Amino acid sequence: MKIPTQVKKVTDFIFDKWSKDIGTVLIWTTIAGWVASSSAQILGILKNQKYTKEQKNFMIHQEIGDAAINIGSFFIITTPLKKIASKLVKTGKFTTFAIKRPIKKHGDITKIGDLGFDIKKLPYFSSELEKPFNSFNNFMGTSAAVIGGILSSNILTPILRNRYASDCQAKKKELFNNKDLSKNNIKNDNINIYNPKTQKSPFDKFRGNRLTI
Repeated sequence: MKIPTQVKKVTDFIFDKWSKDIGTVLIWTTIAGWVASSSAQILGILKNQKYTKEQKNFMIHQEIGDAAINIGSFFIITTPLKKIASKLVKTGKFTTFAIKRPIKKHGDITKIGDLGFDIKKLPYFSSELEKPFNSFNNFMGTSAAVIGGILSSNILTPILRNRYASDCQAKKKELFNNKDLSKNNIKNDNINIYNPKTQKSPFDKFRGNRLTI
């Protein structure tokens, strides 16, 4: 089957843009996954008839806040780390023998490591350096994104979510233990609002350990 011209242009653009930068792809696909997951959670809450309007409103705001913490903490750590990794590779602070060898051959080895040095601007970059440089830069960017994800999910996100959860728990007790609770035959233990003791990582929602509707 022939691929439509417009679709092919889009796929070619995506490949040309992101195939050499897997780290960026990892960051944005993770964020997109969180957005999709939170949207599904909110849709499920809206469609569930056993919760009152006030309870739904509370749970939706809690889910939005939870998603904002996950995405924000992930983004503010991974993005700077990736930029630092890219700068280190571009200046030659972090490099490989395959990159250093052509630079040494052309007499530019003393420039490696200078903050103003840019390997990509060398006149022989496209002919001798592009392939090994892109490969190593891709590796460093991906590694930075992964390390950033680990740091955010195990340090920053739990701290922020724990503080947010403590506020939510106080509101939860007030809302879900009122008179409306008995009228709607809702048991408090059936409402799985975020609990930091059981949900330690923002990646939990990809394993289905989230709000049960």
